[in-house]
Amino acid sequence: MNKIPLLTRLLNMERDYVRLFSKESKNEGVIAYIDSQIPDMYTHNFTLYECHQGLIEFIHKEIDKEETKEKGFFRLETSLSIGDKKVGLIRRIREGSIYYVFPVGE
Repeated sequence: MNKIPLLTRLLNMERDYVRLFSKESKNEGVIAYIDSQIPDMYTHNFTLYECHQGLIEFIHKEIDKEETKEKGFFRLETSLSIGDKKVGLIRRIREGSIYYVFPVGE
């Protein structure tokens, strides 16, 4: 059994589920999911980063945004690894296979 199509199907199913609750906004390799009813729920309010470059710069830019600071967290899903020394002062508080949550304003 080929696991790649199965994983792809599972990820697509998860995104379909999130779309039931969250508004989806696409922009050049980045998809933002926003649930205005529950703005502090990590699983309904996150960014999916699909680009293959500029991840660290993107994280820094998003964390510096006023709306991110007001929300108090930034959740990112990506298939790329950020366990890299370039992450700098960004502190990971939860790391799964494909997502990271960054505290903002601490």
